[in-house]
Amino acid sequence: MLSRFAIRRPNGGRARNRPAVDKTIYANWNGMAISALLKASVVLDNSEFRERAMSSMEFLLGNLYD
Repeated sequence: MLSRFAIRRPNGGRARNRPAVDKTIYANWNGMAISALLKASVVLDNSEFRERAMSSMEFLLGNLYD
C-alpha cells in the first residue's frame, strides 16, 4: 500500500549526483583559522593556542593534503 505513495526519482531510482564543492574555500578558512590561532598565541602568550594550531595543521596535512 505504501508503495503507491513512494516518491519516484526521475533518474531511475538512483540518488542524484552531488554538487561540486570548491575545496579552495575550505583550505582558505582553515589557513586563516590556523594563522589567527598562531598570532593569538604570540600576542597573548598562550601556548594552548599554538598547540591547537599545530594539531590542526598536522591533521590537515596528514588527511586532506594530496
